[in-house]
Amino acid sequence: MNAPPRMLSGIIDGISASETFRLIGHSRKTGVFRGVNGELEIEVTFVDGDVVLARRSGRSEGFERRLVAVGALTETQLRKALDLNAATQRDLATTLVSGGFVEREQLDAALTQEIEQAVAELFSWRQGSFTFQTGGVTEGIRYVAVTVHQLVAHHTHEAEELALLRRAIPATARFALAPTLGRVEDQVVLRGDEWQLLALIDGRKSASELVLTSNLSELHTMRILRSLVDRGVIAMVSPVAREDFVDLRDQGAGRSGSPPPPPPPFSRRRS
Repeated sequence: MNAPPRMLSGIIDGISASETFRLIGHSRKTGVFRGVNGELEIEVTFVDGDVVLARRSGRSEGFERRLVAVGALTETQLRKALDLNAATQRDLATTLVSGGFVEREQLDAALTQEIEQAVAELFSWRQGSFTFQTGGVTEGIRYVAVTVHQLVAHHTHEAEELALLRRAIPATARFALAPTLGRVEDQVVLRGDEWQLLALIDGRKSASELVLTSNLSELHTMRILRSLVDRGVIAMVSPVAREDFVDLRDQGAGRSGSPPPPPPPFSRRRS
């Protein structure tokens, strides 16, 4: 006989989400954790104490959008998969794999990234509330299983990386296309998420404004900005003190609007 579902709730001011995750993981619970912080909501699904799925409200870069961004799935294929998914009433992950739209390894990577980024954002909250409802989880959604230990370690690493990126790229820094654009020999190919951010760069928006309008997480946005600067695609046009500029390569180093769709792959060569 199945045990009746139980509810755990609390205030994030009084207990951190990471502490609650450790409790759920140690107890090997199955259920759904929901965190709410103002208009933001993050839902995390546990099976036997491991995280198998995470979704953030108001974000467009779910695992399916990640697959498009890295070129594993086209917009046309995604539309077909969504239509098929609506007809079959299955979860989207199952439809993408069974329909031959993506490889299982590609799906697993996208789901894992979505879990890591959603949980890292949740762990960073300093206020809000949460509930954890046991049971009610469909076994069919279990494609990946990320341990709480992995998520805590990942969050710690990303927090350190973000601190370095904030030093390298001040919040007030502004960007424009690099003056050397088209005058270097190496070819640069931009991913969909890089094009998405590049479309917002106009010489006026600051790094903090780009984070707010990119529809990407702060860490993801800052990673892309630093990468575009390093590759000579964009340049910081606001004065930046040299001591504030950190070469992340020496360190071992990663919402409101909807940007336009990315253009075709971009390349540049010396004329």
